[in-house]
Amino acid sequence: MSKILEFSFVPKFQMGETLDELEATCKFYGLRFKKLQSIKGLEQVSTDPSNLCWQIETNDPDEIKTLKEIGFRDTEHEEVING
Repeated sequence: MSKILEFSFVPKFQMGETLDELEATCKFYGLRFKKLQSIKGLEQVSTDPSNLCWQIETNDPDEIKTLKEIGFRDTEHEEVING
């Protein structure tokens, strides 16, 4: 059975952060986007700058596990929680 996984990105920066904290946050986001770029079949479903969102459909258990480790969520599970 195929699953649709979703990754949402809402950029958050706090004005009280030091330059070192902001640099670390930017590096963290940069590494996450490098991982996203390497995923084949990823579809961007939202281009709203305050809430970017990508989805991918797969039935490979290893890929599902890797995607969840990056921060993807199972859309079917989210519908049950929110629904």
